[in-house]
Amino acid sequence: MSKWLSNAVTRAESVSDWLLPKRQQSLELLRQAKWPNRKTEAWKYTPLFVLENAEFSPSSSASGSVDSIESLNSIDLVFVDGVLQALDEDLPVGLTISSLCNASSADKNWALESFANAKPEKHLFGLVNDVLAAEGVLISVEQGVEISRPLRIVNSVSDGSEAHTRILVRVCDGAKACIVEQYSGDQRSFNTGFAEYS
Repeated sequence: MSKWLSNAVTRAESVSDWLLPKRQQSLELLRQAKWPNRKTEAWKYTPLFVLENAEFSPSSSASGSVDSIESLNSIDLVFVDGVLQALDEDLPVGLTISSLCNASSADKNWALESFANAKPEKHLFGLVNDVLAAEGVLISVEQGVEISRPLRIVNSVSDGSEAHTRILVRVCDGAKACIVEQYSGDQRSFNTGFAEYS
């Protein structure tokens, strides 16, 4: 196990929230994970030596905004260094967005059923996201509703920062929505932003 992964496992052991049952399953798999190298088939073209002993700082006071995209009238959800900025209060009828920490009981039940189902069970960085994603959102589009404005999810990571965010999206029968995921960062940073759609 690499120094970075060992540190991630140690941090994950202190995470305790309503997602704990799912996090514990992933943490157990992560403890057993071997650090991939060039001889690992799935990683032979992706060198990880830069990350192996890297040290990053999870941000606790990040704030900021992102540039708009010309001619795109979007509903923006912005994460800066893994921290969710204010949610738009004026949402179209049939669209609900809530942060992981403010989810209703019904949304928590849905999230527990959906969390960590879209990726391969032993995907190394998917597991890291499972255990360390403290910030995220639940997006739900009600049955038969068509959302005309696209939703833009922006993850911006600054120099030296580490970010782990989770997006869970539920589009009910007959519903339509366009979701754009945008990642930005031009400095040394690490991000395991992960989205699951159902």
